[in-house]
Amino acid sequence: MVDLPETPAGERTPDSPLFVALTRLLATPVTSVRETLDAACEVVASVVETDKVDAFLHDAARDSLVAIGTSDSPMSRLQRALGLDRLPLSNGGRAVEVFQTGKRYLCDDVQADAGELQGIREGLKVQSTMAVPIEVQGKRRGVLMVTAASRNKYRWSDLEFLTAVAQWIGVVTHRAELVEEATRVAAERARQRTAEELISVVAHDLRNLIAPLAARLDVLTVRAEAERARRTSTS
Repeated sequence: MVDLPETPAGERTPDSPLFVALTRLLATPVTSVRETLDAACEVVASVVETDKVDAFLHDAARDSLVAIGTSDSPMSRLQRALGLDRLPLSNGGRAVEVFQTGKRYLCDDVQADAGELQGIREGLKVQSTMAVPIEVQGKRRGVLMVTAASRNKYRWSDLEFLTAVAQWIGVVTHRAELVEEATRVAAERARQRTAEELISVVAHDLRNLIAPLAARLDVLTVRAEAERARRTSTS
């Protein structure tokens, strides 16, 4: 993989549809990480002519890149069926290389790229790919990848746009993770309050159940002591 040159002159300008789409991305509600990244991938797919958009995040437990966000398309569904929505770092491939090196990648003839995974070349029959790293809070966390089944699909301006989108995704991923954590904490607190309320109700019911039994035992105790005293006095 090599460093890419600056965007050539004459490419799309900031007022092009690609950059206008950034306003749609910025207006996307931040909910869960998966829902947010799915929405971002759909926006990219609607702007860049492509067959699939993936937002991979690194799963440290499995040491794999996992497609948390994916555009809804036949190639995306095939990707899941082939198990290519999870890419172990040990298997290599261009997405892993972008994640490990932080360098962007653009190829218009993936079939001739021996550095790409065989499953992507032969299973998905990908011909064109571009990918950029995703950083969250200054830490590389994943890869944003766009692929197509035909050659020469992408231009340098598309790669620049994808880079801008990846920066936005890094910001909203952090926000979505905070939302998920806040939701989890709130749910845990709600469960704790529910458990405490349940314990209070059960304790109250037990007291109501035990009170008559305790009173009955007191009566029996008094009677037993009186009977013992009577027998003692008559013996």
